[in-house]
Amino acid sequence: MTIDQMHIGFRFEIDESTNLENPSFEPEEIDLWLNKAIKKFVKTRYSGINIKGESFEQTQKRIDDLRTLVAQETLPCVAGGTKENCYIADLTDLTDDYWFTLGEEVLIGYYSLLDVTTTVASGSLVVGEIYLVITDDVVHNAVTYSPGEYILASATTFTGDGSVIKQSKSKQGVTEITIDTYRSHIDNPYSTHVLHYEEAMPLRLFIGDLVEFISDGQYGVVSYDIRYLRAPVEVDWLADTQVDCDLAEHTHDEIVKLAASMALENIEQPRYQSHMNEINTME
Repeated sequence: MTIDQMHIGFRFEIDESTNLENPSFEPEEIDLWLNKAIKKFVKTRYSGINIKGESFEQTQKRIDDLRTLVAQETLPCVAGGTKENCYIADLTDLTDDYWFTLGEEVLIGYYSLLDVTTTVASGSLVVGEIYLVITDDVVHNAVTYSPGEYILASATTFTGDGSVIKQSKSKQGVTEITIDTYRSHIDNPYSTHVLHYEEAMPLRLFIGDLVEFISDGQYGVVSYDIRYLRAPVEVDWLADTQVDCDLAEHTHDEIVKLAASMALENIEQPRYQSHMNEINTME
């Protein structure tokens, strides 16, 4: 549906064209209710708080409901954060507005017994490989790296007085934790974030717009692959170039009906029980 068609559908749903029992809605008011409905539709389909109790990717219908909002990107990770052996990725660097995480992987660099430990000279870096700075600072692609930091090579050269050695690399999952369980993982020698047989799943915490990855100090987290639900665009009937709904076409009828229902509930003496039912579907 175009935004024009959604407005027509909204008016039809509230029966404005017949006996005029319902109040007239201005275009900006219809946009308001449509955008509220879109946000509620996405959240309830993602979370499973809906009449079928099905969350995203649980059934093919739920996949198709939100598939146009799925995005995937790779973010660089840098040493920092609030914890020891911590690396951070910044969600504000994502191209689209981030809403909900769907899947995660990280690229880690570590020393392997199979690695040759000789230093690598400038001009000999291999693009896409990982290098550990071991003495003094080096500058690679205008970024300064200090000893103990990892470089994901995007060029063959570096400058500065420092030296680097090549590291092994692998894609790994993450260990989702909360701040309450952080200490128990750190103190556990068998925790999944500990490098063992060249595998490790760093601890993952969120703080504001940053994602923290905590290693055991034997490896570094170089990049973060995140698949996520982005924010839906806000429809706008009054814009010079009208903005249509960017969810899948088959959802538009459901969104229009939901918008009309929310608008009618707002203007027609909301009942306590129905109001509580509405609250129960909120995140």
